[in-house]
Amino acid sequence: MRIFENEMAQAVLEVLREMPSNRATFAELRELVAEKIRLTRADRQENPSRPGEERWTQIMRNISAHRRLGFDSVGGGLRLSRRVAVAAARTSRKKSQRRGRRR
Repeated sequence: MRIFENEMAQAVLEVLREMPSNRATFAELRELVAEKIRLTRADRQENPSRPGEERWTQIMRNISAHRRLGFDSVGGGLRLSRRVAVAAARTSRKKSQRRGRRR
């Protein structure tokens, strides 16, 4: 079974949240997302429309077209939209504050 777009979007979101600028090139995403998700043999097959690339990378590229998911395309990569980046920063601060209280 191949990876679904919503699973890919979640993995990309996690990677971008970890990046200092909330943005990454597609090359960076290919490397970092592949470490976060479990790719099947079907995902790893060569993409017929992009020789030399695996099928799952096309799914990753497709999410850049879906602004509703909170991604913006930028110069050969993706970034979190401002709205999502601000929400991610707030969530990170809240988690840090909770960890600090537990000590």
